[in-house]
Amino acid sequence: MPRPIEFERDKVLEFAMLQFWENGYKATSMRDISACTGLQPGSLYLAYQDKRNLFIEALDLYINQRKEFIKTIFGTAEPALVKFRNFFDLIIKSSLSKDGQKGCLMVNTILEIPLDDSEIKDRITKVFHDVERVFKKALEDAKREGTISKNRDTDGLAKLIITTIHGIRVLNKTRPKKATLEAIINNLMSAIEQS
Repeated sequence: MPRPIEFERDKVLEFAMLQFWENGYKATSMRDISACTGLQPGSLYLAYQDKRNLFIEALDLYINQRKEFIKTIFGTAEPALVKFRNFFDLIIKSSLSKDGQKGCLMVNTILEIPLDDSEIKDRITKVFHDVERVFKKALEDAKREGTISKNRDTDGLAKLIITTIHGIRVLNKTRPKKATLEAIINNLMSAIEQS
């Protein structure tokens, strides 16, 4: 009978997530995960079966962290446009950090996986749609608050916001200057606020 697995799964997943985020799925081996977690490959295989399952759990951890980040900002009672400004300010701050320069694990994964990998693609697509709905709701709130015109296309604006944020995540890999990111965000806010 195999020995029970004795380690903190959350910590292992955090280390694995950072490894996959840094190097990508294909370039990360179970040996790399073993080295960064201090666990033997056998323990990792016993717990996760294979690299793909470990990656999916690590990706889910990343997704849940991002959902909490968005919920923290858009779940407040502040006016909608203040929420967007706070969110964009944090995007700039995180983009300039070491982790931010790795891009977004979800965007990196979508760019790396084969087109026919529907399990991972569908998982990430659902998150993108969920975030887009959060943005659309906040834009509808801005209409009710009278801070954007009632005839604005909130669906199109939500898509513009999410596309711009993902574009920033890709651009981050080129290490843009703070002024560049601020200019992008200021133009995005202008697009949101226009009558």
